[in-house]
Amino acid sequence: MIKLGDIFKSSWGYDQTNVDFYQVTRVISEKTIEVTPIEGKRIEDEKVIPMIGEFTGEPMRRRPRFSQYGIYINGECSFMSASLWDGQPCYVTHPLMGH
Repeated sequence: MIKLGDIFKSSWGYDQTNVDFYQVTRVISEKTIEVTPIEGKRIEDEKVIPMIGEFTGEPMRRRPRFSQYGIYINGECSFMSASLWDGQPCYVTHPLMGH
């Protein structure tokens, strides 16, 4: 079950690894949630964690998909997918803006 404050992460890139984070800011129904992009903070050379409550964009409505591999939502683009964050630092090679 998805709850308020849960974090989703999207890892993407062709010749570099980028990570986007989204925080659940509203649970609208069992089938619809609202997520808002949040900042990531570099904690090591190639590790990043989400900055809870540090919003960088506007809220977006999403319909979670549940599978045997986890819970997913579409990212900011229809071809991007974000999974429920496992609480571990994420691998990243792209420099984060402002960090």
